[in-house]
Amino acid sequence: MLKRILPVLILALAVLLTGTAMAYTGGTEGTAGELYDVVVNQLLNGPVGFVGGVAALIFGTACLVMGRITPAILSLVGGAILIKAPDIATSLGMIF
Repeated sequence: MLKRILPVLILALAVLLTGTAMAYTGGTEGTAGELYDVVVNQLLNGPVGFVGGVAALIFGTACLVMGRITPAILSLVGGAILIKAPDIATSLGMIF
């Protein structure tokens, strides 16, 4: 009996205790929003972020082929983070 009720209670508690998710948005003009626009929209979303991410992925792959595991893992993870940085920034739920 308890094995059937416990999952339902856990699910009900999880639904009742969850809050709303809030995403980070850039600021208005004259605030840190201009810095956000330059760094995220023009650099990370632009060609600089893409080329940097792809270069890190290529370097990580080359290190993996040469058998250097630690730099390979760090480069591959860093390149993936650099390519997806704008999506990561908005999904963190930070609010200023």
